[in-house]
Amino acid sequence: MMKTLFRFGLPRQIARLLLLLYCLSVPDGRAADSVAVPPGGSASETIISEARLSLAEARKTRSDPSTAVGHYLDAADAVVRSLGVSSRNETSEEARSIYNAASQEVTVLLRASAEPWNRTETFPSHDVTYRLSFAAGSHKEGTWDPGYFDFFRTPGQVHEKIAHPEARINDWGGILVGVYKPADPRKYFFSRVGLAVPVTAALDFAPSDPAGGRVREATLVLYDPTRRETVRVAGAQRPLAVDFGAPLAYYPEPGLLLGFMAMIRPAKYEERAGLYMLEPYDPDRIPVILIHGLTSIPQMWVLTISAIESDPELRGRYQFWIFAYPTGDPIALSALKLRESLAQIYQLYPKTKDMVLISHSMGACSLKCRL
Repeated sequence: MMKTLFRFGLPRQIARLLLLLYCLSVPDGRAADSVAVPPGGSASETIISEARLSLAEARKTRSDPSTAVGHYLDAADAVVRSLGVSSRNETSEEARSIYNAASQEVTVLLRASAEPWNRTETFPSHDVTYRLSFAAGSHKEGTWDPGYFDFFRTPGQVHEKIAHPEARINDWGGILVGVYKPADPRKYFFSRVGLAVPVTAALDFAPSDPAGGRVREATLVLYDPTRRETVRVAGAQRPLAVDFGAPLAYYPEPGLLLGFMAMIRPAKYEERAGLYMLEPYDPDRIPVILIHGLTSIPQMWVLTISAIESDPELRGRYQFWIFAYPTGDPIALSALKLRESLAQIYQLYPKTKDMVLISHSMGACSLKCRL
């Protein structure tokens, strides 16, 4: 490029000046187009450019969690600031995407790197120091207790294979799968890999100090999307992002032949039989027990559960349990296992009231024998 310039007779001093100006336009080795603002760009666009850069820096520095968290908070904070200088209708899809990614990824990183992870900590960034705290869990407010979860997974990490049209992935907040795994999960009627539930993470920031203070207060909130539909971002209520199918994808993939093999060799699958809860026990919700049919497996109910949870009229009214059994067993034996499981449920959770039983095909036979 320089040879071409000299070929047209450009003086060497001017060429050196152009090279110097180019270097100065790319601070800290960052690509010029990563911070460029279109000519005449709005203040909001300028701030979004900052947010884009901060998110990239966070992802590059994940091996240093403290530094990465500061960048993630910078990214989310910049988006929130951009909302303050633009109308809601002008909010770009990129701004929301950056905010959601920062909220999602910082939650996963914090839980994996901090123990205990739900305590107030400070994280430095370029211009301020963030003082990050965690919102307490509240059923009334529709928030999870941060201490309840052992780890988080993103929908991509659980390898969700089924598309859910009802998933609200383009709304606000970082979509997560929160996992609680006690020492003996089956004691509480959970899967052996723990209990997976939908979580939406959101970052909230206190108003900036007019005096230019160097400490910025931030709060990480873990919303329960089965209990609420909106999140407060930049002083406004916005639709809450959620994917009810993602937690169901956390559980081990059974394979296409499992249902068939459990029919022809039921003895090998007896230890898997029983009731499984798919969410924390809640005495205020109506239990719905789903029973699969011949050669089938509990995963057949994934789309049904996701669709019900996504219905605003039905969401939050029910808790889903599934009954798994090898369909090669005699129907009377499967019915006996169902009765025994229900008796244990009533013993462990005595506040359990009426329930709904839904069966498919041969599952109805087990249900009739139980009755």
